[in-house]
Amino acid sequence: MAGRLSPLNLALLLLTVLALLFGAWGWYQAATPAAPAPANHVDDPVALESGEAESTGKPPKTGTTDSGQPETKRDTSSQKGSQPTTGAQPAPEEPSVAGAPGDKGDATITGVVVNANGAAEAGASVTCRRSDLDMTPPQMQNGDVDGYQRKVSEFLRRAAAETRRTTSDAEGRFSISGLDPSLAYDLQAQSAAGGNGRLLRVAAGDSARILVAAAGMLTGKVVGPDDQPVKTFSIKSWPQNRQWEATTRPFSSDDGSFSIEASGRMQVEASADGMIMESPTEVDVSEGGAEVTLKLQQGATLSGTVTDKSGTPLAGAAITFGADEEGGRGGRWTQTPRTTTDSKGRYRFAALKPEETTLRATLGDMSETQTTALVAGSNTLNFSLDTGATLALRLTDPAGKPVSADAIWFQANERDWARPSKLPSREPGLVEYCGIKPGEYNLTITAAGYPAIQQKLPLNDGRNELSLKLSNGAMLSGAVTTSSGSKLQGASVRLRKDGEQGWGGWGTGRWIQLNDQGTFKLGPAEPGQWLLELYVQNRGQPLYSTTVNLAEGDNTHNMNVDTGATLVLSLVDASGNPVARANVQVRSDQVHWGSSDAKGVATIALLPAGSYTVTASGNGKASPVLSVSLANGENKYTLQMQEPNCCRVTHVYPNSQASTLGVQVGDLIFEYNSKAINSWSEFGREARAARNAGDITMVLERNGARLTLYLKGGTVGIEGADAVR
Repeated sequence: MAGRLSPLNLALLLLTVLALLFGAWGWYQAATPAAPAPANHVDDPVALESGEAESTGKPPKTGTTDSGQPETKRDTSSQKGSQPTTGAQPAPEEPSVAGAPGDKGDATITGVVVNANGAAEAGASVTCRRSDLDMTPPQMQNGDVDGYQRKVSEFLRRAAAETRRTTSDAEGRFSISGLDPSLAYDLQAQSAAGGNGRLLRVAAGDSARILVAAAGMLTGKVVGPDDQPVKTFSIKSWPQNRQWEATTRPFSSDDGSFSIEASGRMQVEASADGMIMESPTEVDVSEGGAEVTLKLQQGATLSGTVTDKSGTPLAGAAITFGADEEGGRGGRWTQTPRTTTDSKGRYRFAALKPEETTLRATLGDMSETQTTALVAGSNTLNFSLDTGATLALRLTDPAGKPVSADAIWFQANERDWARPSKLPSREPGLVEYCGIKPGEYNLTITAAGYPAIQQKLPLNDGRNELSLKLSNGAMLSGAVTTSSGSKLQGASVRLRKDGEQGWGGWGTGRWIQLNDQGTFKLGPAEPGQWLLELYVQNRGQPLYSTTVNLAEGDNTHNMNVDTGATLVLSLVDASGNPVARANVQVRSDQVHWGSSDAKGVATIALLPAGSYTVTASGNGKASPVLSVSLANGENKYTLQMQEPNCCRVTHVYPNSQASTLGVQVGDLIFEYNSKAINSWSEFGREARAARNAGDITMVLERNGARLTLYLKGGTVGIEGADAVR
């Protein structure tokens, strides 16, 4: 590509890439009818590189912008009464299965595809991928469009290889064979009319019924205050009252027309440069589609620059709305516009309401807030930002050659971490950060193949320079075995200096998760004396700890740990079928948690030998209490689950009604405010309904005895789970 992409072309390229991703991967989210995934069938994953437009199968229309750069235009010729463009491919004459998936076996998933009327859907394309397939879509980094295209192509190739595909017959039936009987699979069906349906985690060997539903098409026009068409604009749409699911798409058309897939009750608004809508328009999009005219009014544009106190432009500064000192980092969700300054420190907002507005410029942890009264038309607001401390770090290897740092962490104290902005690299081995609040920090610096450097450093206002040399490191490998011969679940190994606290070297090569084979490899670490520790989930103290002396190069240390008793619990329903993904609680003086796998088996290790009570709940089922006596080694039990008929108290909050009345963990609640309680959700519903009530009763069972408690409506002060009396 000879020229640089314009912002519009870049946006359209991203939309094209996303459309191809959705088509190849088969994502379909029924909970988001505002923007159903395009139903295109991708036969050639490299189609992206030839410039195919989104999901229509048509090449993009091209023209030129005022600047002479190529401009991609959407095909917006759809009018009222036209059928939605789905990109569905003709069904093959005979069912066929494509792809070269890595999973293989002798299991088969059969099923039927039906439409919204319950009728069989013939000729529907059915795709199948295993549910545990780890395929995270690529994301663009640092504006690298070419690299993004290559990653997308590889993603699509892999998705195609891992996909099995077939077609439903005249009675809507389908069959996909060659599946691994131990795995679950995700199925998606697409009808010839463009309807989509999806089922997740269908077990190999099971039968499936896939319901497909067609999306409607929302068409319309965007006009300005003079009722003339607006040629370049954006459409933002979302399901009614679900703004967090909003999607925004740019359009360019001579007559102001647009067309988007939509379904159900929607809210939609348009915006253009210098023009806005006062409020969103509500529209009901049926399967037959809907049409709307969106009228814009005069809005405000805002532009300006961000510089430091000396007037030097600041690139990469974030401009946000509101004066929140945390900049929305505290988990506060916001939909307000935001942008970032360019290499000349410039920013611009194209469509704002003419009103008093507070904006905030942020670079790292430093910020400045200003309030301005926006008027219709052009507005200017400049920022002069205190950038705090800047760190220029030069890093070299043991031979003195420049080395690039992988990451630098700035730790002020155990819970306070600086979040500076990293500046573009200017020379090998130099990394620069700005926007740091002056103060003393513990720096952790990592570079691939070398021990991490940890150094305490005071950072003063203005420029700070630091030069560091990396050293050759020591590697530590080993295997972890257990007294019972079982594998440790969720175990991790770390190297720690004596007295070292806090995060303990995460990201430095001195912490690693134990792999499935029970082996590990740590490093590089500085040669010398270290504490080697083995941790397991939900335990604050190490299961194993020893001192090791590491020499430069490779070192070995194996560990054998006493696993005590292991509970292997098989969960079944009344028919003897396994119950997967259920929570298991093992209680004595302490509480231990676990969950069942796809075969309904929960394995909980590292239990001291002794007596325990065991309960399980999940997937709408619960168990009675099972009393077990565990000896060192493996202990196998089976626990039958059924529909719950009460709820069990799992936690009592101090200074609550429950603690005052003497409610205990393990109590079974089966009546509240004269209403029968059959589950934890029922208890919550009845407690909310009685929050303004006066005196009420709660009836529970403890060790076989019935107890009646008198309390007030409102918060009881307990946590619980489904249970069986």
